[in-house]
Amino acid sequence: MGLRWGSRGALVAAACGVAVLSGCTTTIALKPPSGYLDFGYRGGEGREVRVVTPFEDERVRGKCPGDVKPDGDVRSKSVLPSAEEQLRCSDEPPGWFAERLIKALHGAGYTVIGIDEPGKGDVLEIRGALRSLTVESMAMMQSAIFEADVSLELRVSTTSGLVARRGFFVKASISKYGGGMGTLQDVLDESSTRAVRDMTAAIVSLTNRYPAMPLVPIASAEEAPPPVETATEASP
Repeated sequence: MGLRWGSRGALVAAACGVAVLSGCTTTIALKPPSGYLDFGYRGGEGREVRVVTPFEDERVRGKCPGDVKPDGDVRSKSVLPSAEEQLRCSDEPPGWFAERLIKALHGAGYTVIGIDEPGKGDVLEIRGALRSLTVESMAMMQSAIFEADVSLELRVSTTSGLVARRGFFVKASISKYGGGMGTLQDVLDESSTRAVRDMTAAIVSLTNRYPAMPLVPIASAEEAPPPVETATEASP
């Protein structure tokens, strides 16, 4: 049945505070996304789900430090890597989203079992793919704009034959006079949190729509409220 539907180290990024408007270059650390994950969604009722972690990495990697060039030389590291380069070349982000989704599903009442656990019924298996993740800053005349974009796809299945997939796209943007040292981290946190919120809402909606799919059926579960203020892209 088809439906449309690494490590914890900080990443070094190039950004500026107030002096961004004058072209300064300062090093800041982008940490793994953080923020609340209890979105108020309920409906898990102990249903068993399995999240395969990390998600698949389907980003366009491009040229990164440490790559072997055609002539056999190793590509040298940038003196001050950009935020875009750091996120693009890091192996960590696919794990970030899988781990945060697991926490959000726990909060919604699901029982998340391990990859090697057989489960007690028709377990919903969730696989994800990170398609893109970027952050950038743009200097304007009197201000700076900070943006983060994330694109993911969830692919779910059960042993009884249910197969579903859905894409998610989130853009977070902040405009500030003079910027701010924490602004790149702010938009990374916001885009990640909203993406996890939307994925959680979609899973709650799916399992409420097909209550016999997990182990514990729901008699009167409320549909998860629709995501707001987020552009969500359904895969064909």
